Amino acid sequence: MLFSAGFTTPIATGFFLALDPANIYAASLVAGIGALIADLGIFSFVRLSFMDEFHKLEKTSFMRHLLRSVKFIVPKNLRTFLVYVVACVFIASPLPDELAVTLLAGFTKVHPYGFALISYIGNTLGIYLLLSIL
Repeated sequence: MLFSAGFTTPIATGFFLALDPANIYAASLVAGIGALIADLGIFSFVRLSFMDEFHKLEKTSFMRHLLRSVKFIVPKNLRTFLVYVVACVFIASPLPDELAVTLLAGFTKVHPYGFALISYIGNTLGIYLLLSIL
């Protein structure tokens, strides 16, 4: 659970270093579940609390101009793909998951089950890479 929040990621990394698990596969799978639970909490909070803010933000002149420019340059399928790729990179990395969760919760129409799958795979992969390097 500590791997998902921005302020506690260094603590989780230090914990992984100190723990030095014998089976990094099992440790990655279990830690991925904990990170998934934390990400689902953040996802629910963003979806319930900030959706009005996202709608207000979309109506500002700066965002309308920015979205119009991006829509003109980048096709819709590529935009959606890039949002998911950036979110997956942030989730898998030791960087704070809050940005990726906010991207997915606010700017896409991802279903919570789809988000859970993305979050679990990304966090498990990131934790596995962290444990295998160290």
